[in-house]
Amino acid sequence: ILASYDVVEPVGRHGAAPELIALPNADSAQSVILERLRRLKDEGFDSVGVITRTRAEAEALHRALAKDFPLHALLGAEDEFPKGAVVLPVYLAKGLEFDAVILFDAGAEHYSQEEDRNLLYVACTRALHALTVLYSGAPSPLLPR
Repeated sequence: ILASYDVVEPVGRHGAAPELIALPNADSAQSVILERLRRLKDEGFDSVGVITRTRAEAEALHRALAKDFPLHALLGAEDEFPKGAVVLPVYLAKGLEFDAVILFDAGAEHYSQEEDRNLLYVACTRALHALTVLYSGAPSPLLPR
């Protein structure tokens, strides 16, 4: 993802290879995220981050999914870091680690400009063991092929 690999010292992560999933449309993301959240919980992952590009997306996903899965929102005004599954915008993810991460819509519409590169890198590197990258339409040109 980063343009220059000599500025980053890679850290080994353990787990399955990242999954890149093309969605038929943006509306299908919610059902895919719910399925992944349930599967990750069944597999014993204690902390899962659902990372969005914006706060508005995080709020909307939380409203849509929290009725079907115990999902917390991390929007920047919380006094404590919630445990379990958390939805948050990418700009709040730096410095955090999760057993698994689901990246909501890593399509070209969200991550295509050079200034998006570091945000995409931060989102993808929050996962310690499992990373699922979702996109609808064209994938981000910043993602490795």
